[in-house]
Amino acid sequence: MTKEQFAILLKAKHIMVPQAENAIAYLNTCDVETAVQGHYDLYLVAHNEFNHVVSDMILKSLKNLIPKTNKTDLLANIYCIMAADYVKKGQFNQAITLYYEYKNLQLDNHKLDYNFDGFLLVIYGENKIYYEYRKLAERRLTNPYFQEIDGYNAAIYFYNNAIIADETEDDEFFKISFEGMHDLVLSKRHTKYPEKVIYLYELVDILYSNYQAKTDSDYQDVMSHYLDFVSKYDSNTELKTFNALEAHLRIINTFINYEKYHIAIKRLKAMIDAETEVKYRIQMYTALCKCYKKIDKEKYLQTLEILNKEYNEYQNSLEENLRDGILNTIQLFETRKCYDEIQKRYEVDQLTGCLNRNVLRKKSLQLFALKNEGSIIFIDLDGLKQTNDLYNHSYGDEYLRVFVRGVQEVLPSSSHMFRFGGDEFVIATSFNDAKRIEKLVKRIYKKFNEPLKICDQYIKIKFSLGVALYPQDGETFEEVLNKADSAMYEDKRRHGNEPRNLKTKW
Repeated sequence: MTKEQFAILLKAKHIMVPQAENAIAYLNTCDVETAVQGHYDLYLVAHNEFNHVVSDMILKSLKNLIPKTNKTDLLANIYCIMAADYVKKGQFNQAITLYYEYKNLQLDNHKLDYNFDGFLLVIYGENKIYYEYRKLAERRLTNPYFQEIDGYNAAIYFYNNAIIADETEDDEFFKISFEGMHDLVLSKRHTKYPEKVIYLYELVDILYSNYQAKTDSDYQDVMSHYLDFVSKYDSNTELKTFNALEAHLRIINTFINYEKYHIAIKRLKAMIDAETEVKYRIQMYTALCKCYKKIDKEKYLQTLEILNKEYNEYQNSLEENLRDGILNTIQLFETRKCYDEIQKRYEVDQLTGCLNRNVLRKKSLQLFALKNEGSIIFIDLDGLKQTNDLYNHSYGDEYLRVFVRGVQEVLPSSSHMFRFGGDEFVIATSFNDAKRIEKLVKRIYKKFNEPLKICDQYIKIKFSLGVALYPQDGETFEEVLNKADSAMYEDKRRHGNEPRNLKTKW
């Protein structure tokens, strides 16, 4: 390969393995400075195309140049590519170590500053340290190099910020992110990927409309707009692997909230891919469970089984990352508070304050192990959608919070409450005595006998409830959970929220 051929390769949209091998062979004949810079430029092309095979080849070759490198700016370029690889693999400890190594070089390099700040943004986002994320995102926008980057990379920056703004319900940050994306498109900044820029812009536009929607008519417009968007891009093979899953999942949730289950299922099944990250597969299977639970009990149970397997895989990887990743964050922030925040984010539902399903199985089994007995109470709220429809989602959020506070006030110390899904909750106890459970259930119902104040309205909280005992109703946690879920559906079918003779259930 010649110098001219290498320059042409850097402009390609996709680099094949043989081309990468030839390029690396050429670079290794060059002087160290040219070789490092060439590896760096080639890696960025592969990285932006999510071409992991080629990017790994380039990185492996680049590491061999470290002993030959005596210039700090060249070493910084190598650190940059290594940090990008660590972040891609979720190895945040190593990435942060390189971040500090780079800072210690004390270079005045806007491009590298921008890239290393980008790695830190990913770490903030993954660990849900949103306050620090926003501060750094705004600072990164003032970096002069931002005006030089490819339009596609700028679009990715605004897209990621929009996702964080949607997650944190940050009106101002969402507005800034959307307007930044809008101005980017109007500026017609040079990009190798113009279709992807427009794709992201149109998707963020729908997501922003979804975020701002207040009435049924608003949400209907969002869903119609989204279906037009899907139809427009569905046949585009280049964008098939470019799903921007976070935004799609948030919009699809609106379809689920409006009980358009078949549309949601079709989209989710089209998006699930074996190459998709486990955390996104878990979100998609969770959404599928929510749909199937309403329309197809058999498929619901099948999907729940898949979800359990996916979750166990993710939990194993999380435990490995926690041993490493939490230390990363402590090292980064030099304070115990960050450890507590990440641990809380992992275990606690951020809306209601009760535990979340991440730790449902683990903590339930811990309770069961105390005396080799226990119980599961599965609860489904019946009035959440009506509250959202009559008022808005802020009332629905408060509806959930009031319910959780009420239940937690009557729970014994030997029990835990978990948010299982949108309007579903699970209580796990360390006992299986029928009379004791009956007493607990009656206390829960008594707590919600009368309408309670939710925002500025008094609303009756209604729910259905099912109970299963361990080990009488199942030898495994999953069997007991499924029995309680089935009992809840039977309760919903027979009673709604009316008083019932609880003793007949056991």
